[in-house]
Order: sequence, then C-alpha cells, then structure tokens
Amino acid sequence: MTDAGARTRVLLIDDDAKMVALVRSILKDDGYEVVGETDPADVLGLVASFDPHVVVLDEVMPGLDGLDVAEDIRMQRPTQPIVIFSSLFDQRLSRETRRRGYVYCEKADGIDRLEEAIKEAVAGAR
Repeated sequence: MTDAGARTRVLLIDDDAKMVALVRSILKDDGYEVVGETDPADVLGLVASFDPHVVVLDEVMPGLDGLDVAEDIRMQRPTQPIVIFSSLFDQRLSRETRRRGYVYCEKADGIDRLEEAIKEAVAGAR
C-alpha cells in the first residue's frame, strides 16, 4: 500500500457494479477511503454523510448523467471537487466538464489517470 491517497475520502458513483468494486478495491489499496455506490439517487445524502474530499461520477447512468448530478451537488456544496469519469471519448464533454470547473477523466486511461484526476480536483479546491 502506498500513501498516495492517504486519508483522502472518495465518493464513487457508477451504475456498473463491477466498475465500482474494481475501482474501490484499487483506490483502497492505494490508501484512499472510498465509498462506492451504483445508484446516484441518494448522492446528496451520501455527500452529506460521508463528507468526501472528492466525488467521482460516471457520466452516463440510467435516468441521470454525471454533469446533472454534479450540478445538484454543487448547489449544496459549491466548492465540492468533482471528477467526471467517462467511458465515452467526447471532446465536447471534456470541454464542458472543465468549463463547469470539474475534472474530466476517461475510464480507458486507467486507474493511474483517475488517481491523478482525483489529486487535481482536490488540489484545485484549496
């Protein structure tokens, strides 16, 4: 275990249970404290109860998209660091994500890039 993510609380929301389990496991091994969920419906409650340093959101989920969920979070927590974690390669989405003040990360870039994105989001909130 490294201390790269020591004490950094990550709330991970992705509708793919296997993705949640995999990412949660790797991040925990790297020292992060992680809560992973597949249902974005109660994300505001999870943010309030877990008080994450960063929220990692899948972009495409049934009935919701990550940018909409991110906007809901920011209504309650204007400075909450957020990473949009997308399986889509979409330059418009990347630009829009950054325009709104979030960090964009493609799933295909792997867990190392996600960890960089988490650090970038947390550092940007300071």
